[in-house]
Amino acid sequence: MSRKFAFTPLLLAAALGAAVLPSVSAAEASPLKQIATWTRHPESCERAVLLTYLRSNDVRVRSAALDLLESVTGKDFGLDPWLAPAAVPAEVQQALQQWAEVESKLGAPATAPDAAKLREAVAVLRTADADTMRRVCLRFAAYPAALAYAIEQELENVPDLPQPEVDKLRCAQFRVQLQSAMPADVPLCVVCRFTHSGVSTGAKNVP
Repeated sequence: MSRKFAFTPLLLAAALGAAVLPSVSAAEASPLKQIATWTRHPESCERAVLLTYLRSNDVRVRSAALDLLESVTGKDFGLDPWLAPAAVPAEVQQALQQWAEVESKLGAPATAPDAAKLREAVAVLRTADADTMRRVCLRFAAYPAALAYAIEQELENVPDLPQPEVDKLRCAQFRVQLQSAMPADVPLCVVCRFTHSGVSTGAKNVP
């Protein structure tokens, strides 16, 4: 059976519906929505506000803010989003503070990824866990088509890939195309379920 099938990311986003999205309070959703907007328009991001989100008490906000920072600058400054703000080393806090004070805006998206970066990303995605896959996809948020194409090329050029690696690459391919059309905190299992079953099964089959 061919691995290829056509699918429209926006159609999948619509098919999932609000019922399958995790419950998030208004207070929690506001920073996440702001970061999602900045992901599409990073030039409008205020560094001072992003720094506040990097120091949030909510790990989801810290993680999303770091993903945005890394996708644009290519650096994470040594920040581990799983660490509570009080546990972040002083040198990391200082590096972030200095970065935030250099200028007011985050800046333009990272330059288009070259072939080497795309190959490296695809290699990581073949065995990535859920968090690694999310971070890699967000790193290419400004150039989703480039990563999706690189994944397709890998699937075509290496036809004997183990099925678990094929599954991970397909999930990543859909995720990188979907992330501009749906919230970043949609569970990976939702994307992967639709990757395997297609929209005809309907959202009601998603746990």
